[in-house]
Amino acid sequence: MPHPVDALDALGVRALEWAWSRREWFRLPGDVLDPSVPVDGALKPLAELAQTAVVVRRSDPPGGRRRRLAGDCARFAWDELGRGDVLFDLLRAEPTATYPLEIYAFFPELGLRHRPLEELAAFLAGTRAWHATEQVPTRVLGVQRVLARLGIGPVRDPAEVVGRTWLGGLPEPWAMDVHAGYALTHDVFHLTDWGARPEGLPAHLADYLAAWLPAWVETWLEERHWDLAGELLAVDALLPRPTAGPDTWRRYAAAQREDGSVPAVESWVRPDLTPVEAFGVCYHATLVAAFAASLARVPEVV
Repeated sequence: MPHPVDALDALGVRALEWAWSRREWFRLPGDVLDPSVPVDGALKPLAELAQTAVVVRRSDPPGGRRRRLAGDCARFAWDELGRGDVLFDLLRAEPTATYPLEIYAFFPELGLRHRPLEELAAFLAGTRAWHATEQVPTRVLGVQRVLARLGIGPVRDPAEVVGRTWLGGLPEPWAMDVHAGYALTHDVFHLTDWGARPEGLPAHLADYLAAWLPAWVETWLEERHWDLAGELLAVDALLPRPTAGPDTWRRYAAAQREDGSVPAVESWVRPDLTPVEAFGVCYHATLVAAFAASLARVPEVV
């Protein structure tokens, strides 16, 4: 069995190699700006590739293969988005939408900016329409983090918002299901700015997660729900004292296929899947694996 450091490095590098080698599948359709095109399905894979790439690049020291791959993926996504023009056009067409900004907010970290988009966003964020648009609390946390990243105000106190989230309610641990699991992981990602500010996670939430994450991770590993297990392990890596040990990470890493992909849910993998379906089954969980492995490569875990 390889040393945990080597196993985590291999997990992350192979996941990004898979994504880079299949970058054609992440490309936007030529008619992405057509109002009849479902934006979520068209943008989601590319947006998640960009987000993962920026976070992984931030976490890795210069000179490593994983950092180079992450940089390549991020620049590919930026070019696909017309260097911000696509997001600008989407925001102009749908002024109360938050997703163009949520996608864009990761790129300035790499020095990739679109000033007209930022100027438009600053104006829209001050409108009554923007603040009147209803959003679930987890989304509100995400949008507030985006505004803070871009220096666009006013930004609400996260403590005001987090109390209305599933995680903020400190529910009975047996109440956690798949939907709650994804909500709580994203609450943590938003509060910590996707790993850049682990101190953003309030102490009482960190204590709650430390108590129950081991059981939740075990549940989803047993279910072979690799996507949610990976997100929960990423959350664990952001705790002041991560609870997942080398054996847990090895079990998770064993889900990775020879080609570097990780299926979202083991039972979804079938031999009759078309290439498009196979990509849909694997791409998100594979990006999660790269993200989680990058966050977990710290002394407390390895």
